[in-house]
Amino acid sequence: MNLVHPDGMAYSASNDDLHISFEPSQEYSGIAKAASRRRFGTSEEGLFAARVVEAEKLSSVLAEAVEAVKEGRGAVVGVVLEEEKPGRMGF
Repeated sequence: MNLVHPDGMAYSASNDDLHISFEPSQEYSGIAKAASRRRFGTSEEGLFAARVVEAEKLSSVLAEAVEAVKEGRGAVVGVVLEEEKPGRMGF
C-alpha cells in the first residue's frame, strides 16, 4: 500500500489502525494441545505444549520438548517475541 500510495493517509497509520496487528498474540501451543487427541504419537501422555515469553526459560522448555519427542510424543513450543513498535508501518 505504501509502495503504491507513498503520500496516502495510510502511510502514517499503525498496524492497529489498519486492523492487522498480531496483538494480543494467540496461545497456539494451547490450541494445538486442545486439538490433539489424548494419545499423540507413540506415547500415552499426549502432546507436549508450552508457551515461552521469557528468554531465560527458552532453553529449558526446548530441552523438555526434545525429551518429549524422544519419548515418542509430539511437541509444540510457542515463543513470544517482543519488538519495538515503530510510529508507522516500515518497509
